This record gives sequence, C-alpha cells and structure tokens, in this order.
Amino acid sequence: MGWITDDGLHEGRLVPEFRDGRRGTGVMGGGVPLNQVIVKADDLAYRPRYATRPGAEVVGWRIVCDGAAADRGMHQATRDHWHSDLLPRVTFRQQEDLDEARLWASDAEVAVLEDREDVGELVRSLWQEQHVRPADALRILKEARVRAALANRDLERAVDSALHVGLNAHEIERASGFYPMVRHQRSLQVASLPRAPGFTAQRSGPQL
Repeated sequence: MGWITDDGLHEGRLVPEFRDGRRGTGVMGGGVPLNQVIVKADDLAYRPRYATRPGAEVVGWRIVCDGAAADRGMHQATRDHWHSDLLPRVTFRQQEDLDEARLWASDAEVAVLEDREDVGELVRSLWQEQHVRPADALRILKEARVRAALANRDLERAVDSALHVGLNAHEIERASGFYPMVRHQRSLQVASLPRAPGFTAQRSGPQL
C-alpha cells in the first residue's frame, strides 16, 4: 500500500490513528480480522505476531511520508518523516465531506480507506500539495545554493589566478563580473609588493 514518486524520494501512505495518537502500521493480512488494526508487527520468519486494536477506536487518519532526501553533492542520504494534519473520522456516512477532508469508514474499512478511489485521489492530492512539491522545491533550492557556492569558489580562484599572472583589473572585471572586489584585491597585491625607498604604490586603471 502507498505511493512512491517517480524519483523515489517520497513514499506516502494513509494510516489510521487512535485517540491517544498511536497509529496503524499499514500492515494487513496474517489472519487479522478486518475490524482490527495492526499497530505492531513482529517480523518473525515463520510465525509473525501482531498487536492490534479495534477499528471502532479509530478517530481519523494521517497521510505520512518517509522521504529519502539525497544530498548529491555530499553523496549522502537522510530519511525525512512527514505527516499531515489529522483527517477526522465522522460518525455517519452522510456526514462525510471530501472537500473538508472529513472521512467516513466502517470499522472493517479503516485500515484500507485509501483503496476507495475518491479517497485515494484526495489523499494523494493532499500529499503532493502539502508535502511533495514544497519539499522538492526546498531540495532544489539547497542543491542550487551548493552549486552556486562551488561556482563562486571556482570564479574567485580564477580571479586570483588572473591577478597572479598580471592581467589588467579591468579585463578581469569584464570577464568575471567582479568589480570592486577585483580592484580591491589588485590594490592589496600591489601594496604587498616590496618597495624601494620613496616608492608609492599606484592602482592600475581609473581610481574608484
């Protein structure tokens, strides 16, 4: 159960929640009655065991997402856990309002509510709107910031190299887009040169 984005960075699902905040695991089957929600599963090879709670005690659902946010620059991956606000469970079918994300399910359906086509479309839309698109936008911004920092570092090194081989500050400014900084660096380099007695350093090009 659940949904995965094409890039594999987000894995979302709808899980039932109880009044005390405990949630279902999303695991089903194993001979557990439909009106029971699995809240803990011991992954034993031959005889799995489950802890359950009655579906009648479910007060609503949350959309949860386990996202692997890859930092391509550092070749690392971290897990990001997100959950939506509670989507409340209403008592009677006629009280359901999908526009307000107020949902109804029988006790036997609380663990599989997202299988309903209309509910599935709703929660996937909320997941995309509230989490996936904002998280991806932040990730793209962070990656762009890293690329910009690396490019800026390379440009500064190129400026230093050009200054070192004696290129005119104005030529460097036109090529690099660095204006006051190049002239400042040039003046510092000239100022640091050994001087003969009575020598006064002059900056190349027009004075600022």
